[in-house]
Amino acid sequence: MAEALQILEKEDPALEFEWYREDKELQLKVMGAIQVEVLEQIILQRFGISVQFEDPTVIYKETPITSGYGIGHYTMPKPCWAIVKFLIEPAPRGSGVSYKSLVRTSDIHQKYQNEVERSIPKALQQGIKGWEVTDLKITLVEGEDHQMHSRPGNFVLATPMGIMNALNDIGTQFLEPILWFKITANDELLGKLTSEIIQMRGQFDSPTIVDNKMTLTGTVPLATSLDFPVRLSSLSGGKAKLLTRFHSYQVCEDALAQTRPYKGISPLDRSKYILKMRKALE
Repeated sequence: MAEALQILEKEDPALEFEWYREDKELQLKVMGAIQVEVLEQIILQRFGISVQFEDPTVIYKETPITSGYGIGHYTMPKPCWAIVKFLIEPAPRGSGVSYKSLVRTSDIHQKYQNEVERSIPKALQQGIKGWEVTDLKITLVEGEDHQMHSRPGNFVLATPMGIMNALNDIGTQFLEPILWFKITANDELLGKLTSEIIQMRGQFDSPTIVDNKMTLTGTVPLATSLDFPVRLSSLSGGKAKLLTRFHSYQVCEDALAQTRPYKGISPLDRSKYILKMRKALE
């Protein structure tokens, strides 16, 4: 199954699949129920594997609520030595992740600072709510290596601990995926459709009506609109047309989103995390 998905991912990089060994679970990123049905058929026809996917889960993200500091230190058992202190700050929506260092190479050798920077993307794959962390600025403000005891891997280990300590202290808020949509239908459906969109926490522009045909555009959260294509087909007798595409991630109230358990061992569980990174824990 994994080999088949590797082939499909090369053909469509947006598919993105991951294997979580602890849960014995394969996860794929898809754009909706129709794509799931297509994938099931492709896997069966091309690879002879009969599969059935579980109901999809919305992919949320998280972002810092405010600014704060986090320290990661790995100094025992020797020989090891890595101390890092990060400043985490919120960034504009959609800006992603930026990183810079204010630490002198006399405090942390450049080769170790390079390991810190390389470790940041992986450290942000799961935040305190279990989702990828984005739209933030990370600054390495303090740190220390040791002439005798430091190794590059020490900073690979300390970096996620420092970042997660900061996020745990300042807190994060959910970001939910928003879709842009365009609906073309008979104008008699305008009232019902706008009511549906409002109930889905969506927004819409002023409709365009020509020859009793209406075009309506706007945005709607993915979480509330997963089954909207089916409802639209029912409302219109299959005559309405719906076009959607990804629009952006926007802030979402905690009560409207879903926290996900951390996959693997969190850097917040310091002792077990160190043992895991040292390959002393399965």
